[in-house]
Amino acid sequence: MPFDAMPRREAKSRTVLVLEMMQFVFRRDGRKWAQHQLETPCGRFCLLGALGFSKRALRIEDDRALECLAQAIRGSRRRRSARTMGKIVIGYNDAEARRFADIAVVLQKAKEHAEADTRPCAR
Repeated sequence: MPFDAMPRREAKSRTVLVLEMMQFVFRRDGRKWAQHQLETPCGRFCLLGALGFSKRALRIEDDRALECLAQAIRGSRRRRSARTMGKIVIGYNDAEARRFADIAVVLQKAKEHAEADTRPCAR
């Protein structure tokens, strides 16, 4: 695969770009954040929906944003399947008492993980 040996800095910057785009999508006040739906008819997104939207808008496929989000939520660097990481992110987003402030904190932590990460991009 062409990006299997992608330089660390390049992989990191792609992940950071996706996470920054997610922050932009939600706006500062979270008015574009939603629960229980990937995307609403009026253009609001859950965490996973914003991730997909951001990756499509930036045309980035080879990033580790989902992994960084799961790591920020669980606080563990243990490797998980994409399906498991998706379930972690959805479960966090859709928790009953969840507020956008919680989502903003997780996005910032995920971005910090991506900026500090030293591993090459995993495919």
